[in-house]
Order: sequence, then C-alpha cells, then structure tokens
Amino acid sequence: MLALIFSAFVLLEWKRLKKQPARMKWKWGGIWAFFTLWNLMAVFVPWWPNPNGIIVKLFGWVD
Repeated sequence: MLALIFSAFVLLEWKRLKKQPARMKWKWGGIWAFFTLWNLMAVFVPWWPNPNGIIVKLFGWVD
C-alpha cells in the first residue's frame, strides 16, 4: 500500500515536467516505472530484494 501511495505522490511531479522537453519526460517516466515496479515486487514477491535491504547491505559498513 505504501508503494502505491509513494507512486501517486511522485505523479504530482508531472506538473513540473509539463514544461520540459519530451525526452526528459520519457526518462522520468521510465525511472518512475522502474522504481514503482521494483517496490511492488518487493512487497508481493517474497524472494525479491527489498530496496531498503539493498541499501543496508551496500552501506551498512558506514555505521
């Protein structure tokens, strides 16, 4: 549910992108779709890596 709320919140940024060139809109849309799918897969598929878990594994040594 949280992933869907985040996804809807990010869509509010679309108003800012209306003034940008078409290429920028496609890049932004692709990034948005990738991260939305990643988060949804992390929620519904048990073996899919959680984005927070990946960050902890990569930067856990900083602590």
